[in-house]
Amino acid sequence: SPAWSEMSTEDARGKLEAGLRAILARELQMPEAELELDRPFAELGLNSVMAMSVRRDTEQFVGIELSATMLFNYPTIVALAEYLAKKLLPQPESDNDGDVFGDSDGGVLSELFATVESSAGSERGI
Repeated sequence: SPAWSEMSTEDARGKLEAGLRAILARELQMPEAELELDRPFAELGLNSVMAMSVRRDTEQFVGIELSATMLFNYPTIVALAEYLAKKLLPQPESDNDGDVFGDSDGGVLSELFATVESSAGSERGI
């Protein structure tokens, strides 16, 4: 598989989109040119059996293990390429690193917001 970590984000994303498009086109038996990058996989006719083989091919392509829910969480080529680029490329360490939670999927954050909202709600009820 390509040396992802040595690519720029743009290059990696472009390569990922092209690779994913090829994998999906093969699985869906349609010409790559007709496969729109931002069209949801379900609309393209991808079913769960196909999704398994897309995941397997994608794992081989990118060289890392992927979750079974990946295609549902990132249901377009654009979204999936974006997600994979983030996983594959070393993220730049910024000085004001606001993203304390690193690789978490925002679960911690959304729980945090839910807590804040519920406490705000109870104050209003006074």
